[in-house]
Amino acid sequence: ATSTGVDNVAARIRFAPEEAPIEASVETAAAPPGVHEAGVTPRTAAAIKAEEDTAAAKAAAEELARAETILVGKEALSIREWLDSLQAGWGELFGDALEETGVEDTSDFEHADEEILEELQSELEGAEATEDQVAKIIDSINSFAEQEAANVEAASLASAEAAAVA
Repeated sequence: ATSTGVDNVAARIRFAPEEAPIEASVETAAAPPGVHEAGVTPRTAAAIKAEEDTAAAKAAAEELARAETILVGKEALSIREWLDSLQAGWGELFGDALEETGVEDTSDFEHADEEILEELQSELEGAEATEDQVAKIIDSINSFAEQEAANVEAASLASAEAAAVA
């Protein structure tokens, strides 16, 4: 904890025994050159701007690193692992059906157009998936693909911001 000016003055007051008069002394020291009375060193507008630019560049670089981690650092799950993440046992039940359409892992979802989704639905129905199971799998594939697209967009924006700041 820092002490205030009052604390500093109180610390310097010397009390004598009751017989003697109270003596008090207050010492003041001159501030170093360039320091205001409040203890703040004046900064130029250029120095403040440079600090802000450095902070913005650092923030943009951190955002880019997060986006790259999302895109590069995250390994694709096998289709069976992904299905099991939706519901335990679905990897075994429906893995073959999805693999028949060429979907081997979650990285294939970004290429899942309407034709592929219709083929996936047909294969799932052939594997005796219920209507609710098919809907959950197809909806999850769409959500996954949308999230990946958002991650790519975030990485692109972060990269553009980092380039603009640099």
